[in-house]
Amino acid sequence: NIDIKSLRHEGKPWISLLIGMPRPQMAKRILEFGSAIGVSRFDFVYTSLTEKSYGASKIYQNRDNYTKYMTRGISQSGIYWDLPEIKVSKSIDWNNCHMISQRFILEKGDFPSFLEEDICFQDPILLAIGPERGWTDKEREKFKEYGFRNINISASILKVENAVLAAISQLELKKIQKK
Repeated sequence: NIDIKSLRHEGKPWISLLIGMPRPQMAKRILEFGSAIGVSRFDFVYTSLTEKSYGASKIYQNRDNYTKYMTRGISQSGIYWDLPEIKVSKSIDWNNCHMISQRFILEKGDFPSFLEEDICFQDPILLAIGPERGWTDKEREKFKEYGFRNINISASILKVENAVLAAISQLELKKIQKK
């Protein structure tokens, strides 16, 4: 009999997301669903392939616009109580990435899955998820330079919001199996 709450660091959010700027409607769902499943920080960043108009959405303009989605997620979670941090940036803060030792970039291709990775669940995790048009080769090289490990979570190309849910669900399953 496994105590799911204890697997989630006694109700402390345990995962950070670095996301290539998604469509505003998708961002709302990511904020709500991510808050419900343990995201401690959302970093929405412009990338080379980001549709530039997405960042101008009202959702990012003031705290009330995005807090309501995170509050919905937290209220559904039953174990998380603090609002995640959120940051919208023109570029990736590579120095901030070094603050988290377990860094993964979700990629489709011949890469390992979370099942094949040695993950310490006492330490925070950072997941980088590209915009709907993906990362450029230059961005991929930069992730590699900063110690991100490639992870394949599906044979399919997933929408950003589905990739968030799939990746965190796979990590939680691995965490349960490790107990």
